[in-house]
Amino acid sequence: MTTPQPDREIHDLFDRTLKHLFTLSLAMIIGAINGIFHTDYPLNSEVIFENTEEISDDLDKLISDIKIRINKRDRFIIEAEIDPNKPIALKIFREAFEDALRNKINDDGVIRFPFPDVCVIYFEPNSQTPDIVTIRIEAQDGRSFDYAVPSFKPTEHSLQELSDRNLDIFLPFCILKFRKRLEKCKPTLITLRSPKKCA
Repeated sequence: MTTPQPDREIHDLFDRTLKHLFTLSLAMIIGAINGIFHTDYPLNSEVIFENTEEISDDLDKLISDIKIRINKRDRFIIEAEIDPNKPIALKIFREAFEDALRNKINDDGVIRFPFPDVCVIYFEPNSQTPDIVTIRIEAQDGRSFDYAVPSFKPTEHSLQELSDRNLDIFLPFCILKFRKRLEKCKPTLITLRSPKKCA
């Protein structure tokens, strides 16, 4: 049996925490959506939590972190990740594609794929973590379509900034700013005998 890696355990912890926070207050959820996606939904908007586990047409199981529909119309998919270098854009694009496929519209000979808005939440970004990843779909005749996957990095914002943008749902994750530093200060036999300063 494989032992989970520490960072994966931490990811799972904060992943579950984020999912739980997104169930506590509808007003807080709307505030988070407005703050992340730069929308302006009233705080009393209708919120529907959609199924986060789907089976694709090729029988693959797709699991999203958070899928929300607001006012029965606008759809959002949010993925959370603690690894700042993990290429998660293609995963969320696939989730968005399957969601668009399920919500396709036949419009007088034109099949429309209404893609949801998406965002990746990076708990511990570094200097290499992109603000946005562009997925370019190219046809052989040279035509192309760009699909943008933006990211949001809570720990790069101050408590005041998060509060001002109604992103209070992310305040608990600010402790991650100090995780690496705190790990360097874990007590050991050596540090008990000769205290080591935190870097």
